Amino acid sequence: MAKNIKSILLVDDDSDDRELFELALKKVAHSVFLVTADNGEDALRLLATSMLLPDLIFMDINMPGLSGFDTIKELQKDALLSTIPMVIYSTSTSESDINKAKQLGVVMYLNKPSRFIELCRVLKDFLD
Repeated sequence: MAKNIKSILLVDDDSDDRELFELALKKVAHSVFLVTADNGEDALRLLATSMLLPDLIFMDINMPGLSGFDTIKELQKDALLSTIPMVIYSTSTSESDINKAKQLGVVMYLNKPSRFIELCRVLKDFLD
């Protein structure tokens, strides 16, 4: 998959999680361009005004304002944005969250790893 992925949008309200994700991505896929958004509203604004759309979106669930699920529902209303594969990237292990993600058609539900090396491995495996 890495050959096809040129850019990723990470939507996460936690600045530490965004920074760790960026460092891990640079380590395992340094040619992939990362854009980040602090929340769902920022992501929607960014995507509405962007000339280039990401190849993949990683979305946290629990964020202030629009939740990750609500943001995905908004993206799915747009014919172009709805074609971008989405990955849930969350600390939640709730069965109801996992089921909701499946119903929304996300390509993967990824629990945020607690260690940097684990995040690197997960990203590498996913992108390969």
